[in-house]
Amino acid sequence: MAGLVRTRAAAVIIQEDAILLVLHRKGESRYYLLPGGGVEQGESEGEALERELLEETGLTVSPLRLLFETHSRKPAGEGLVQRVYFCRAQGKIRPSTDPRVAKSEYVKKQDFAAVTFYPNIKKEILAAWDAGFGNAPFKKLTVKWE
Repeated sequence: MAGLVRTRAAAVIIQEDAILLVLHRKGESRYYLLPGGGVEQGESEGEALERELLEETGLTVSPLRLLFETHSRKPAGEGLVQRVYFCRAQGKIRPSTDPRVAKSEYVKKQDFAAVTFYPNIKKEILAAWDAGFGNAPFKKLTVKWE
C-alpha cells in the first residue's frame, strides 16, 4: 500500500456561522473530516461529491468553486490528494449510510480551530472563510496527516 495514492473530493458547506463536518470513527479514534470521499474509477470529482455527500449526510450538493488541493500521506503510507470545493447544499442532514461516520454536524466557526481535523488545513479554511469563500485564492498545499 505504500505507493498507493487516492483522490478524495471534499465539500466546504457553510450554514450561518458554522461549517459542516463529519465525525469519523476508526477503532478508538474519533476525528473530523470535511464531508466527501474517494473518487471511483470512471467517476468525475463532481459525481463523487454528489454521491459521497448523499451517503454521508443526506444532502444534495452543487460545487461552486475549487478552493484547495492538498497532498498528504496517511500514517499507513497511503498518499492522499484531496480536492476541496466550496459547495451549496440542499436538504436536511440524516444519519450516514457509511458505518465509519458517527455523525454529520455543523461546527461553529469559533469552535472549529479546537476540533481534531484531518488533514489539518483548519488555518487555510478559516482564512478562506474570512475572505468570503468566493474571493479566496485557490491554494495547493502539502500537509501532514495530523
